[in-house]
Amino acid sequence: MSEELKRRMPEYLQPYLLRLQGNKVYLPAQFRVVWFREECPDWSIQTEIVEGGMAEGFATVKATIRNAEGKPVATAHKTETLQDFAAGFIEKAETGAVARALAFVGFGAQYAVELDEGEHVADTPVQRPVQSQAAAAVPAKPSAPVGKPVAAAVDYRARAAAHSDPEIIALNARLKELVQQAGVDPTDTKAVMATIAWHLGVDERDVKRPKDMSKEELKHLIGELEQALKAEG
Repeated sequence: MSEELKRRMPEYLQPYLLRLQGNKVYLPAQFRVVWFREECPDWSIQTEIVEGGMAEGFATVKATIRNAEGKPVATAHKTETLQDFAAGFIEKAETGAVARALAFVGFGAQYAVELDEGEHVADTPVQRPVQSQAAAAVPAKPSAPVGKPVAAAVDYRARAAAHSDPEIIALNARLKELVQQAGVDPTDTKAVMATIAWHLGVDERDVKRPKDMSKEELKHLIGELEQALKAEG
């Protein structure tokens, strides 16, 4: 195995890991960049639009990681559309391409669910592999009825204890303020989840509901929303 794939994530980045649906762990792009800059200060990241643009309404961005000698060590692409990300589809494509390229050289590869086929994180929508004839011949296990997903067991006692924590109550109140500031009705669960997914840069199906988030996850989410709303003015 190459040295790049043996990289160990710094402990100070642990609080920024996000736990998605399906118990997958994800390291957002900005923290992969922080890790990369610390470990390889002489390396560089270059991006370019290889197809599309503002006028076309879509963009495919290529990201290239170069070592200290300027030699390319990894490349990755990402495509986004105006329809999916009206506020900045080119920037979104660039972020996704950079995140994928960094994962290819070992920065967060173990936490890059966008490289796990079957996941739908915003960094890279992928299709499931075509099933082989041999695999198709094996009887499939019975699935849950359509429209009735099997839910994980909920520890209601632990949830009640968490929601009585004064700090979590304060965090949820702050989150409600930010959602309202973003022009979203905090009682509209679907709109709230869409807003959270947008600012975290993940698919709406992969983001946890605030009431299911840990204290650290709530703090991270609030920080992301505050930064985004400040940038929007």
